[in-house]
Amino acid sequence: MVCQYAGQLLKIMKEASLLPPGQASELNLSFSSLFPAVKTAELMLPETILLVDDEPLMRLSMVDALEALGYDVHAAASGTEGVDAIGKTRFDLVITDKTMPGMTGDALAKELISIRPTLPVIICTGYSQSIDQERAKQIGIKAFVMKPVLINELAAAVRKVLD
Repeated sequence: MVCQYAGQLLKIMKEASLLPPGQASELNLSFSSLFPAVKTAELMLPETILLVDDEPLMRLSMVDALEALGYDVHAAASGTEGVDAIGKTRFDLVITDKTMPGMTGDALAKELISIRPTLPVIICTGYSQSIDQERAKQIGIKAFVMKPVLINELAAAVRKVLD
């Protein structure tokens, strides 16, 4: 959000730099007075997402897409890495693949929700007989995105879950 106002901020900074050399200056910016329409939440750091997927190409493309949408994204290649990451960083959301070796996405979701009950989880899957939207809700998963993942669908699910 601040980037949209970069021109105005640069103008203010330029005017402040026109003071004579050696003259002290103090520049206090109050975003609420400069941009009253901007909500405080829009000035906060980007939301942090943990993306867990064992397929490197899928993981990389989803990380790129989510970062392009403005999120701070951390990636894990397995459910175990995902659980470890939760212990080190405070995430706003977890997006996980369903089918992974070792710990499946639904098992990961159960584990993460037991650690932090308010942590929202989105699960991405192709056709699966072991999980559907109803079963996902019973586990505590907040959204269910079908593969192949379309970025606009993922973006809508992320916003819906975070808002």
